[in-house]
Amino acid sequence: MGSELFVVLEGEIRIHVDHEGREVTLARLGPSSVVGEMAVFDDQPRSAGAQASQNTTVRVLRRDRLQALVHEHPEVLLEFVKNLSQRIRVMNEQLESAPGGGDAIAHA
Repeated sequence: MGSELFVVLEGEIRIHVDHEGREVTLARLGPSSVVGEMAVFDDQPRSAGAQASQNTTVRVLRRDRLQALVHEHPEVLLEFVKNLSQRIRVMNEQLESAPGGGDAIAHA
């Protein structure tokens, strides 16, 4: 369960999952990227792991502070939605370009 998200100030974070016994990199996120927001918004377990792939500085934002920030500045929520939408688009493109990806999507 995640109760905070992270904003990358410097460096790079590698997002990864375990797939069939091996670690698969989903993304590499650099400065100004947000990591860990899904668990903060939906109260579900983290969906992936994150690891600094070089010296990295992040700002930690707890759920209660994020809720106060969104209440005071609703436009912040729109930025999170845009960010998540962009990530979904990238993942869709990766699935379509993967071997057999178009077939898997057509049958989903």
